[in-house]
Amino acid sequence: MSTRVLLLSSAARADHQTSRTRSRGSRTANSTLSPSSMAYPRIDAHIHLWPDDHEKYFFGRTRYPGDPGEPGPGADGSWTRADFDPTAGQLDYYRQGTAKALLAAQAEVGVHAAHAISVVFTGYDDSYIEDCIEATPLRIRGSHVCDPASTPEKEVARIERLHSQQGFTGVRFKPNLWADAGVAVPYNDDVGHAVAQACGERGMAIGILSAFTRDDQEAEQIEKLAAAFPSTQIIIDHFGGGPTPGALQGAPNWNRFLALSKFDNVAVKVSGWHPHGSTGSTPIPPGGKDDYEVAGTACLELMGKYGAGRLMYGTNYPEPAVYCDHTKGYQRQWRAFDAWCGEHVSPEEAGLMGGGTCGRLYQFDCEALLAAGPALPMEGRL
Repeated sequence: MSTRVLLLSSAARADHQTSRTRSRGSRTANSTLSPSSMAYPRIDAHIHLWPDDHEKYFFGRTRYPGDPGEPGPGADGSWTRADFDPTAGQLDYYRQGTAKALLAAQAEVGVHAAHAISVVFTGYDDSYIEDCIEATPLRIRGSHVCDPASTPEKEVARIERLHSQQGFTGVRFKPNLWADAGVAVPYNDDVGHAVAQACGERGMAIGILSAFTRDDQEAEQIEKLAAAFPSTQIIIDHFGGGPTPGALQGAPNWNRFLALSKFDNVAVKVSGWHPHGSTGSTPIPPGGKDDYEVAGTACLELMGKYGAGRLMYGTNYPEPAVYCDHTKGYQRQWRAFDAWCGEHVSPEEAGLMGGGTCGRLYQFDCEALLAAGPALPMEGRL
């Protein structure tokens, strides 16, 4: 396989261009989509919310009980707040990663809502997201992280509480946590299957932080999970390969990832797509200049297999604010996505990727969001 696995062949580009031209009518190739032109609310499918009140909300230096350096859970199952000595980068994250900061940024680019994933430094404590959902229930939905070291009964009870009382509409699987729990193969154990069954019964989605495109075992286990639970929605994060699209270059399982589209219950987050190439005061991460180009070509290939109705765009907020620009990185990322859509896909496809798919799979009230309009700064009691 070529090291540039994501570069489309000229024939594939021509096929997609022909389809796009038919669907977009008289819209010019260089036009930029405006939020008002979309028939769907604009929903950020992948964000992290960072609490800035570390007295009220758990915020540890390490991530989960059992990680190196973490005191770990006690005999009673409780766990200890680790001493927190943030680096400058972490300070940037929790200063810019609050719900207040998110809504203010979304208001500038006409984004209606967001799906929040538990951030690593809060471990299994979801109280900050719970409070954010309570303060602005129309705008935020949540996913908590599955604990493979728990029992099936406890994890199902947790799903029931968070879904019925707190507005959580998804669960996240992280394969390294299965290894930390002493389980050699992720997802397809008693805990994973109990969670998958419970999610299917409630219409909740399982999001997987996966190395599918690089790890044969991960790929095999996700295929098994999708086949075993056809009524449970599975969403693969970050193009199936890592937090930034640049990790996909040369990925050995890219074609296998495209073939995963044969499972109707699998969707993909085209998330972590950063316009690093634009000017900003923060140094560009190694390899970052290629991420935007790789993301675009990957999107077109994924669209050819999954369709826009199974793709959803996410910013990985607050990462764009920290890496790209300390005040306007989030806004610039959405504008870059809009510009790319204006050149490469139809308004319908852009609307689905930019919010329609996420709204459907994560149980947002899309009709109410459209009626309410984009997010407002300081909305609710945040």
